[in-house]
Order: sequence, then C-alpha cells, then structure tokens
Amino acid sequence: MSTQRSILLDIQELNMTYLLLVQRLAASGNTETEYMLGLNDSVAEAVRNLTLPQLVSLAETNQCILKVRSDAMGMAKLSFSKSVMGETKMPEDPFFAGMQKRKAI
Repeated sequence: MSTQRSILLDIQELNMTYLLLVQRLAASGNTETEYMLGLNDSVAEAVRNLTLPQLVSLAETNQCILKVRSDAMGMAKLSFSKSVMGETKMPEDPFFAGMQKRKAI
C-alpha cells in the first residue's frame, strides 16, 4: 500500500472517530459539548442527526475535518486540571510540563 493511500485511510479513520465523538457528546445533552469541541450549536446538532451512511460518506472526504484549537493549553488545563483546596494544578506529567514551558516562551 502506498504511503499516500495509508495517510488517506488514517485521515478517514480520524474523521470517523471525531464524528462519532461529536454525535455521542451532542446526544448526551452535555451543555459543554460545543465549547469542548469548538463547534456551534447548529453544527453539533447537524452531526448528531446524521445517519451512519452519512457519517461514513462525510468521513471519507479525504480531508481532515477535525479542527485543532489554538487555545490548546487552556483546554488542557480545563480538561486535566485537579482542584486542590480551591487551587487548580496541572497534573505532574512531562507532557504538561513541556506545554507550560512552551506557553511561557
């Protein structure tokens, strides 16, 4: 299999995984879904209402539909923070330590 074909299959798999995540979070009624994924209400609702064949068709567009957010550090703090006596601390993990150093630069 060519490298280009392999990359396209990886993109399709990523797209499908992302679309299923959007559907699941939107269906759960979680009010933070749109914020966590960076989507507005209408997009989240539209994806929630897609059928499986529609999801597969959208996932197979050979373009990455996942949008990487520019506020990744803020999202990491929100998602992985620990509340200790009213104080938010990042987990003790080399990944987050590296993110904090990059943010400070």
